[in-house]
This record gives sequence, structure tokens and C-alpha cells, in this order.
Amino acid sequence: MLRKKLKALNNLDPDNVHRTVCKGFKNLKKITPNQVESSIQKFRIEVKKHMATAISAAFALVMALVWKDAVQAYVDNLVADFHLTQEVYFYRIIVAVLVTIICVLGILFISRWSEKEIRDEKCKKDKKSRK
Repeated sequence: MLRKKLKALNNLDPDNVHRTVCKGFKNLKKITPNQVESSIQKFRIEVKKHMATAISAAFALVMALVWKDAVQAYVDNLVADFHLTQEVYFYRIIVAVLVTIICVLGILFISRWSEKEIRDEKCKKDKKSRK
């Protein structure tokens, strides 16, 4: 692989490289300060969005772990109260399936809610741009 790359470097035409570099510099000269500022602003917004998403996911993980402990303690108490210690694993599987179903329904609800918010925001922007 390295030999192929070295061979490709040996076969470069210096005039072609010079033209390509000059063309790149001409394109750089066309960039205005406003374009740079706009790109920086967009980048900052994207970073904030992704940071907010990551932090929200971290909080969600903490909540999930706390709820896991609460549900597990509740199931353990129910199993102990009904003296069903031989079938503990079966009941934990049932609880896991029920919690999964509830969580999936919650995710669907939140997804539709957020999509509605996004659509409403786009409609507002479209109305403003038409005026």
C-alpha cells in the first residue's frame, strides 16, 4: 500500500499540482468575513445542540438506573410477599417486557411531540420568509 502511494507521488505533474494549489488559493480569496462568521455561528449552534443531546442522554441514563433500582426492589418485595422465590427469574422477565413496552410507547410519544414542534417551527420560518 505504501509503495502504491509513493509511486503515485512520483507520478505527480508539478504543473498540475501548481494549478490545483493556485485554484485553491483563489477559492479562499472569494470567502468573505461574513461567510466565515456565519459558518462559525452555525458550528457553535451545532456544538450546543449535540452537547445538549449528550447531557440529556446522561441525565436519562441516571434516571433509568434509579428507576431500575426502584422497580427491582418493588418486584423483589412482591416476589417475597407471595413466596414465589423459585420463579423469580420468570417474573423479572415479565417486568422487563412490561417496562420495555412502556418505554417504547414513551419514546414514540416523545418523538411525535418533538416532530410536531419541529414542523411548527418550520411553518413559522416559511411564513416569515414569504412576507
